[in-house]
Amino acid sequence: MSGHLDPSLTDVEIIATFTPAERRLHEWYENGGLDEFQSGGLISGLEAMYPDIEDVDETLMTFAEKWLDRDYRRDRVPVSRSSLLTRIRETPCKDPRHLQETVLSIQRYNFPDFLVGESRFGGTLTGYAIQPNPCAFNPDEPFDEISEAESAMTLDPAVVAIDVATVSSQQSPPPVDPPGLSSPQKRRRENRSSGEDSIASMRSANSDDFLDTEPDVFYQVGALMCCTGKEWMKVRDKSVQDKLVYNMWDSWQPTGYSVVVKLNKDGYPTGPVFAICAYTSEIYRMDPHLEVEQIEQIEYQHYILQSHLGSLYPGCDTKFFLAQMAEKLEDLHHGVEFNFDIKAEKKCMVQSTKLVGVGPSQMIIPRQVSDATGTNQYKRPRMEMVDENE
Repeated sequence: MSGHLDPSLTDVEIIATFTPAERRLHEWYENGGLDEFQSGGLISGLEAMYPDIEDVDETLMTFAEKWLDRDYRRDRVPVSRSSLLTRIRETPCKDPRHLQETVLSIQRYNFPDFLVGESRFGGTLTGYAIQPNPCAFNPDEPFDEISEAESAMTLDPAVVAIDVATVSSQQSPPPVDPPGLSSPQKRRRENRSSGEDSIASMRSANSDDFLDTEPDVFYQVGALMCCTGKEWMKVRDKSVQDKLVYNMWDSWQPTGYSVVVKLNKDGYPTGPVFAICAYTSEIYRMDPHLEVEQIEQIEYQHYILQSHLGSLYPGCDTKFFLAQMAEKLEDLHHGVEFNFDIKAEKKCMVQSTKLVGVGPSQMIIPRQVSDATGTNQYKRPRMEMVDENE
């Protein structure tokens, strides 16, 4: 069976493992034989074609596992942290096809969870690691409600937009209006500082409520995991940066936060690193074919997480929606102590994105922003903080 095949086997070496019956099915498949059965009747058709092959369905299954799953087996070979960081850094988010290929490869490859250091944020020394997943959470608008026309322009949900520059803690003083601030802009800023008009505003890109700069766009790295207090002290010295760390992860728990990296102007995720509380429970997208033990583990983690969702770990009194962890992803590794620099305490709208413009003017913008000018000039939306009572 394919599960026992060495993932490093070449195609020629895999073919050498075929039985005579599997060789015949391989020849049939490579000659496009499967195309004849797109409407069904595959097994009965093969039985008629190869009456001398016993248990055609079993033979076909074994052949498919050996041959059709070969890329999957190869992809499951563990890949190092450095290779993952290189893959993320070189992801061209302005190229939809390559973006999707990278997302699929990270989901498919056996990238180990990797350690990113420790922090005393919230008063307890806590170790953190990232569970690689470019789709760790969903944008706020349901992706399946996007129309077919919009879907053609919408980027993979691994890329999200949020206007970090215009959100801050309500405890922070309101920013000073720059010279020449238009009245609509000033009104909305005053409303925001007084707690009014807190819903995110999405309008056409020629509105006065938009800036002539690109929005802040991020690439999802994965889910943030934690190991706190005494448990962290037990395992911190046993942890090795580029080794699998889940052999001792009974002590590790999900935080409900995900890690994102800001895109640079060319659309590559090389900028500052943030933790964002945009939790999408595994319960709602759980594979129904999982083993009972796996289902129970997911349900238990979901139950524990609900007690402290919005803070990093149980007992952490400091809550936030968005906080910066580092200037770049490479700065976070085992042995580093970092802090969570809060950028927004209350929830901000997280949006899916789309690619607009051509050539040098090409931009990634929030999907709900429309251009009413008929030009390739797009503006950045002023994203408001969402009222926590909403």
